[in-house]
Amino acid sequence: MYIVSATRPEHIKQKVEWLHRYFPYIPDKRMIFAQNKEMIKCDILIDDCPDNLVRDDCYVIQYEQPWNTQNRKWGDCVCSNWSEVLRVIEDMRKD
Repeated sequence: MYIVSATRPEHIKQKVEWLHRYFPYIPDKRMIFAQNKEMIKCDILIDDCPDNLVRDDCYVIQYEQPWNTQNRKWGDCVCSNWSEVLRVIEDMRKD
């Protein structure tokens, strides 16, 4: 698993600190900072930004947030918490 963040350059340090606090098992070498996430090839994309949720080259999970739920759903499914995301991924592995 890799974390890809579109964080602005001046916020990278704070983002890394946040990631260390909430996802301590993800090493720094698996953190990528890129403004254009379409450049990143992946199997599953989990994102909360509507601009990143329009893809047809991977399975897209919309991570539901107040700014992306105005009666519009993007991607293949919508999850409102990490437990739901895990369930979706586990179900995919069974197929």
